[in-house]
Amino acid sequence: MTFQLTLFVFIISCTSPLLQAKANSKQDLERITKTAEEGNVDAQFKLGNLFFYGIGIKKDLLQAAKWYRKAAVQGYSPAKYSLGSMYKNGEGVKKDKSQAAMWFSKTAELKRDIAQSTYNMVEIYRTEALKGEVYAQYNLGKIYEFGKGVQQDKNEAVKWYRKAAIQGDPSAQNSLGACFDNGIGVDQDKLIAIEWFRKAAEQDHPAAQYNLGIKYYKGDGVKKDTLAAIEWFEKAASQGHASAARILPAIAKKTYPKTILKISTNTYKKE
Repeated sequence: MTFQLTLFVFIISCTSPLLQAKANSKQDLERITKTAEEGNVDAQFKLGNLFFYGIGIKKDLLQAAKWYRKAAVQGYSPAKYSLGSMYKNGEGVKKDKSQAAMWFSKTAELKRDIAQSTYNMVEIYRTEALKGEVYAQYNLGKIYEFGKGVQQDKNEAVKWYRKAAIQGDPSAQNSLGACFDNGIGVDQDKLIAIEWFRKAAEQDHPAAQYNLGIKYYKGDGVKKDTLAAIEWFEKAASQGHASAARILPAIAKKTYPKTILKISTNTYKKE
């Protein structure tokens, strides 16, 4: 396992089970925000994650960077790494390799703690997943799919994705769709893949909207429909999905050569 992957595992484990949970209500979000504003680094990092992934709140990369920074300047290593990644990819901040390198360098002290924390994190997720916690089921699926801290087991990944997807989690639905689409841990089934992509896309999950757009554009598992593809690409692009933003203008130009897309130009600049 590479240091980057093990570091990702450690970062997730640094947050307490309470703060790892989704903000399932307005009261939960208000409580986390209040704690973050009081200077609690766990809450600041959690709030950054909520804004970054759009979990229980509208995705906002500027706010994500703001809260990661507040935790990072207090010495919280997971936040340093997350902020470094944002600078590396130009997400919520101007792309800056020197800033990225600076924040990544500040996480070097994590190396000695990773091995012990990895096991603890997996067990935390497993315990919460068995209780039916959707966020834990989805993350446990990710852990097994990519072998982060455990032996890679794609069948086990599908098992946990399915549990979370059935409960309505759009990220899990999209991941489950990808498993069926590519035959990962299950027999390949394009129709079932499209069903799960659609469920997630209808919940405004940008990656699922893009995936569904690709299906319609290529006629892969569904009747080719360029208009439907454009519709889904537009939805994904408007949420900052870079691949959708790149492919949409070319497709739309072929289909509607005299039509100007009603999408902010900032979308196309987003990487």
